[in-house]
Amino acid sequence: MANLVRSKRFWISILLSIGIISLKVNPILLASIIFIITFIFNKNTIRPLKNYKFWIVILVLILIVPIFTGNQDTTFYGINYSSEQLQKTILMTLRGISVFLLFQVLTIDLKVNNIKPVFSKLGIKNFEIIYNLSNKIFPKIKSILTARYSLFKINWKKQKSIESIIIFLTDIFTDFFTLSDSILSEESEQYSVSPSNFINKYDLSQKPCLYIIVGDAGKGKTPWVEELIQLLQTDGHIVDGVISKKHKISDDNWYHDLIRISTNDKRQLTTMDKVETTTKVGKFKFYDDTIKWGNEQLKSINNSDWIIIDEIGLLEFDGGGFLPGLISSTEYSNQNILFTIRSSMQQYFDQFIIRRLPKLDQRERYYINL
Repeated sequence: MANLVRSKRFWISILLSIGIISLKVNPILLASIIFIITFIFNKNTIRPLKNYKFWIVILVLILIVPIFTGNQDTTFYGINYSSEQLQKTILMTLRGISVFLLFQVLTIDLKVNNIKPVFSKLGIKNFEIIYNLSNKIFPKIKSILTARYSLFKINWKKQKSIESIIIFLTDIFTDFFTLSDSILSEESEQYSVSPSNFINKYDLSQKPCLYIIVGDAGKGKTPWVEELIQLLQTDGHIVDGVISKKHKISDDNWYHDLIRISTNDKRQLTTMDKVETTTKVGKFKFYDDTIKWGNEQLKSINNSDWIIIDEIGLLEFDGGGFLPGLISSTEYSNQNILFTIRSSMQQYFDQFIIRRLPKLDQRERYYINL
């Protein structure tokens, strides 16, 4: 805490927070000062503001809201709008940009694993979920804006009119509402998939298939997999592979065991203590001999209906970790295969399969989000 109070980031964040609270006094002046301060702190904080697509969203907010809300007391080129609502929208927009810049100052050179403990201490336990959800939504918003802007340019060349702008903005709003509905329905479906529902939903006799269980840290991927293993074994399936099971020492210290599913043999895989190792990811150090042992276990799999790997992460994506064992155990297998991955890795998973495990690329692929 003492280091935090002494940091430049802390005092700049306090200063920006005061500016945001006082923004109503002089919105344009204070927003400009916030912009300058963030730029001086780190010029990369304003990089997203350089993208013209960012400003399309801003213009949508400023132009549409006064037309459809409030008392339309002013006219511009035949379009009635509310001057009071326009001022409120501009203030809201400047406040939104200022808050965005504050968040940039807080996170510009930090990774989610560095800042998640800070938010957890503040009582925001689901920060990583929010962070990953934003990573999921913003690329889709960018695609919508890019596609609609391309159509707008074509229509604008044919007919330069206010009507073309209104149609353009209306289409964007419609797409945003459709995106919102799809995400809500997707989330509803995601959280309803229990191991028993999974077995009932998919035709498990259809081999070979690739199933990917997706979830954030702490979402319960390993307990979900353990329950699934028990159900599969009860139904007579032979299940093999490895799972990584978390053991909590304290609120700030834990480790993982790597467990062979078929034999229940295990080795400690990670630690947060100081140990000699060549493999580190975030706060965790990986025992190199356990990674070697895990690869040997995977390579020895020769008779099973299912191969389960919990979980595939940065090490495998970078060509290390359990990738050698994965290649050996899955390259010529006819079993159903199930992987678990973090939500943040999902967007890169298809490319990972193509590049690292091309033999699996032809399989039917199903994503189950927890």
